[in-house]
Amino acid sequence: MLHGDEQQVASELKQRAWHVVKPLVTLDDAEREYIDRVHAGVLSPELLFPDDEEMVNRLALYPALLWKIENVKQHLSKTGD
Repeated sequence: MLHGDEQQVASELKQRAWHVVKPLVTLDDAEREYIDRVHAGVLSPELLFPDDEEMVNRLALYPALLWKIENVKQHLSKTGD
Protein backbone atom coordinates (compact mmCIF):
# COMPACT_ATOMS: atom_id res chain seq x y z
CA MET A 1 0.00 0.00 0.00
CA LEU A 2 1.29 3.44 -0.89
CA HIS A 3 1.41 6.20 1.69
CA GLY A 4 1.24 9.99 1.47
CA ASP A 5 3.67 11.31 -1.09
CA GLU A 6 4.11 7.85 -2.62
CA GLN A 7 0.48 7.91 -3.77
CA GLN A 8 0.96 11.29 -5.43
CA VAL A 9 4.10 10.09 -7.20
CA ALA A 10 2.37 6.91 -8.36
CA SER A 11 -0.61 8.91 -9.59
CA GLU A 12 1.63 11.29 -11.52
CA LEU A 13 3.56 8.41 -13.07
CA LYS A 14 0.30 6.75 -14.08
CA GLN A 15 -0.97 9.94 -15.74
CA ARG A 16 2.31 10.46 -17.59
CA ALA A 17 2.42 6.86 -18.78
CA TRP A 18 -1.20 6.96 -19.95
CA HIS A 19 -0.46 10.12 -21.95
CA VAL A 20 2.22 8.18 -23.85
CA VAL A 21 0.31 4.92 -24.46
CA LYS A 22 -3.22 6.23 -25.00
CA PRO A 23 -2.77 6.82 -28.75
CA LEU A 24 -1.53 3.23 -29.06
CA VAL A 25 -4.53 1.64 -27.35
CA THR A 26 -7.33 3.85 -28.62
CA LEU A 27 -9.14 2.02 -31.42
CA ASP A 28 -10.73 3.65 -34.42
CA ASP A 29 -14.12 2.45 -35.70
CA ALA A 30 -12.67 -0.15 -38.08
CA GLU A 31 -10.36 -1.54 -35.40
CA ARG A 32 -13.24 -1.76 -32.91
CA GLU A 33 -15.38 -3.57 -35.52
CA TYR A 34 -12.51 -5.98 -36.20
CA ILE A 35 -12.22 -6.80 -32.48
CA ASP A 36 -15.99 -7.19 -32.13
CA ARG A 37 -16.02 -9.63 -35.02
CA VAL A 38 -13.11 -11.62 -33.61
CA HIS A 39 -15.07 -11.89 -30.35
CA ALA A 40 -17.95 -13.29 -32.42
CA GLY A 41 -15.68 -15.84 -34.13
CA VAL A 42 -15.35 -14.00 -37.44
CA LEU A 43 -12.03 -13.03 -39.01
CA SER A 44 -12.28 -9.81 -41.08
CA PRO A 45 -8.76 -8.50 -41.78
CA GLU A 46 -10.12 -6.32 -44.60
CA LEU A 47 -11.37 -3.97 -41.88
CA LEU A 48 -7.77 -3.28 -40.85
CA PHE A 49 -6.24 -3.21 -44.34
CA PRO A 50 -8.93 -2.10 -46.79
CA ASP A 51 -6.37 -1.08 -49.43
CA ASP A 52 -3.94 -3.99 -49.09
CA GLU A 53 -5.35 -7.20 -50.56
CA GLU A 54 -2.06 -9.04 -50.12
CA MET A 55 -2.01 -8.33 -46.39
CA VAL A 56 -5.68 -9.31 -46.06
CA ASN A 57 -4.96 -12.63 -47.78
CA ARG A 58 -1.90 -13.27 -45.62
CA LEU A 59 -3.78 -12.54 -42.40
CA ALA A 60 -6.72 -14.70 -43.50
CA LEU A 61 -4.30 -17.66 -43.56
CA TYR A 62 -2.21 -16.75 -40.52
CA PRO A 63 -2.21 -19.76 -38.17
CA ALA A 64 -2.43 -17.79 -34.90
CA LEU A 65 -5.46 -15.84 -36.11
CA LEU A 66 -7.14 -18.97 -37.44
CA TRP A 67 -6.55 -20.65 -34.08
CA LYS A 68 -8.00 -17.65 -32.24
CA ILE A 69 -11.14 -17.64 -34.37
CA GLU A 70 -11.60 -21.40 -33.92
CA ASN A 71 -11.03 -21.06 -30.18
CA VAL A 72 -13.66 -18.30 -29.95
CA LYS A 73 -16.16 -20.38 -31.93
CA GLN A 74 -15.61 -23.35 -29.62
CA HIS A 75 -15.97 -21.16 -26.55
CA LEU A 76 -19.17 -19.58 -27.87
CA SER A 77 -20.66 -22.98 -28.67
CA LYS A 78 -20.04 -24.08 -25.08
CA THR A 79 -21.44 -20.95 -23.47
CA GLY A 80 -24.39 -20.49 -25.81
CA ASP A 81 -23.42 -16.88 -26.65
